[in-house]
Amino acid sequence: MTVTIPDVMRHVRNYFVSCRLDESWQTRDGQLLPDGLLSPGDWIAVLDGPFAGVHQLDEYGCLPGAGDASWQGRICLLTPPAGFIRLCCEIAAWAKDHADPALSGERFGEYSRTLRHTDWTEAFAASLAPYTRMYTEVNL
Repeated sequence: MTVTIPDVMRHVRNYFVSCRLDESWQTRDGQLLPDGLLSPGDWIAVLDGPFAGVHQLDEYGCLPGAGDASWQGRICLLTPPAGFIRLCCEIAAWAKDHADPALSGERFGEYSRTLRHTDWTEAFAASLAPYTRMYTEVNL
């Protein structure tokens, strides 16, 4: 299972919203318009429209995989701290290495084998606690 930064944001119910932009939006060749409101590499949460979800703009300020569209709605600018991004990268690497359940016990008389599957939410619960909110500020 691949764990992404939006997956972790959803789990901790914290999207790190720094500003909300209510506009008439367009995407043209992936470029999010009106231009100048967002910068390359920004994390955004598109709350309305055809591309709802959490995205990171590419190095050109484009919304990856977006076709041409127009909509009226809200986009939130997200500013996740660097420590949170590093933790998400650790979680993704851990999840990739621990996709298979771990052997936690084995007997030989009348053979028995016990597998224990720990997922990333359990393994990183303590590390995620400082970022966890009781309620989310973004409904995705």
